[in-house]
Amino acid sequence: MTHFNKYLFLLSLIFSFYHGYTQNKEVVFSSELVGNDGVIGINELVKIKFTGNVDFDGISNLPFKDFKIISGPTPSIYTDKETGKRVRKESSGSLLKSYYYILMPEKLGILNIRAEQMEFKERLYEAPPIGIKVTDSVEIVDYITSGMITAQEEIQLTAEVIYNSTHKNSLNVVYKLFFPYSIGLQRFGFLKVPDYSKFKGVDAPITDYEPKKENHDGKNYRSIILKSFIVPSAKGEEFEIEPLSIELFFEVPTFELDSNGSRIYESLYFHLDSVLK
Repeated sequence: MTHFNKYLFLLSLIFSFYHGYTQNKEVVFSSELVGNDGVIGINELVKIKFTGNVDFDGISNLPFKDFKIISGPTPSIYTDKETGKRVRKESSGSLLKSYYYILMPEKLGILNIRAEQMEFKERLYEAPPIGIKVTDSVEIVDYITSGMITAQEEIQLTAEVIYNSTHKNSLNVVYKLFFPYSIGLQRFGFLKVPDYSKFKGVDAPITDYEPKKENHDGKNYRSIILKSFIVPSAKGEEFEIEPLSIELFFEVPTFELDSNGSRIYESLYFHLDSVLK
């Protein structure tokens, strides 16, 4: 056997071993509550995580009986150090891909968060349902509920029209995000971007997303301009300000401390549409 043939033979052995390993790997798909013991008030939110140990495509976006979806399904994204592949989580060299939902109960009693399914290599795997006991309203102290309430009340995405007389009476449409100091902004993504091409509008690129201090509605906020459009004068035409829709990933402080005594933060997520200022 020549050296080249020996090399091909060894390669085929390695490939066969790896293929056999991936074929025989036990696929696990699980569900769990995050930061909760299974008992909540009717005015509280619950966060549930679905996790698989393979790189599956996603999970269904079906409604939950007796629960309203506040946000989700939201992926948790990391990079695996061994393969360099973008996955949902990396733990001890194993792939873990997670999706989260934040749910609000719609009635009292013992409720079930439905079983969830994911598909991998043309097979379905099911995570078992989880029972939740929903009681009367309670004083809200859990960080998930308080964090989402703060986000929904305090985070604002505005659309503002600024008339620019120095550029042939054109106008600028500026979309700006305001968020309080108690919330840490992680990242955002555009879901629906306005189209002003019919008015010959152009997207003015934003190169600096560094938050600025700004007073808004009589309060101190941080602000970021997300989008800015320059539109020639639409005088004599019906001009409608289109909304900008974004997905927002942010973090709020929990009640737990890490080994260094620093506050542990929890990641949350929701959709936001702009309102005209």
